[in-house]
Amino acid sequence: MSDTLRAPVNSLEYFALLVSEEESLPLAETLANIAQIEYPELRLSDIADELDQLAKRAQRKVPVSTPVLQKIWLFNQFLYKDMHFKGAKQTTDDPDLSCINMVLKTRQGAGIILAAIYIEIAGQLHLQARGVAFPEHFLVKIRLNRPNGAPGEVIIDPLTGRSLNMEDIHALLMPFKKQHGLVDEFDIPSDLFLESAPKKDMVAGILAHLRATYMEHEDWPRLIQVLDRLITLNPEHIENYRERGFALIKQGQPQQAAIDLEHYLQHARLQIVNDTDMVMQQLTLLRNRNLH
Repeated sequence: MSDTLRAPVNSLEYFALLVSEEESLPLAETLANIAQIEYPELRLSDIADELDQLAKRAQRKVPVSTPVLQKIWLFNQFLYKDMHFKGAKQTTDDPDLSCINMVLKTRQGAGIILAAIYIEIAGQLHLQARGVAFPEHFLVKIRLNRPNGAPGEVIIDPLTGRSLNMEDIHALLMPFKKQHGLVDEFDIPSDLFLESAPKKDMVAGILAHLRATYMEHEDWPRLIQVLDRLITLNPEHIENYRERGFALIKQGQPQQAAIDLEHYLQHARLQIVNDTDMVMQQLTLLRNRNLH
């Protein structure tokens, strides 16, 4: 983790720099930048310092020479028993559950934020941890470097720190499979749901939590900042232009809203969407309003 982090002059521009390359994306710093939406005075260096302090405490509990399976067990004990981290099931009611600074302070947060904290500290313990975008339940997997070279993984639930076996995985998947008709002859192997998630997908997931929170609270200024970042991260996801356009209307910025809705309609022609008539009606109202 960098010890030379500085708060950016323009938080959105700095976010764009942070997420420009998947391989070099600094996850903790990016999540701190996102938390600045709710806490604009937050210093990015404070998050790096706190994670470094947690990692140093973990290193005292988990010697480097410890065998990997025992190391995972000791680390989980440290994070969830000693440090009292725990998951929150309802994550759209409170933005603090998706802000890394507050999760570090309260030790409670959304699973995807806990996964990010887990991955950051695990890296300093020489554990190869990655996120898993499991349906409705973000997970962490740790690669095992066995002496005989055989591959292996441990799957961790970041809400509890508990390791999951394949029976647990099947049980977690079953509601999703039933909902999508992936049962009986249409069933697919559970292993396919355990692929590593790119760090950009983790960032998008955390932003999605905040988007739902601010939309529920009708906090349009902060919702717009979230959508700014989602558009920067994945400009091809045109639905974010539509959502930002409607948020800008609520915020009293019709000209900027019209630009976003025009962009959405222009690109929606190339995709299968069913709301273009409604968006066009709204855009027509905006244009008529600007004429008077």
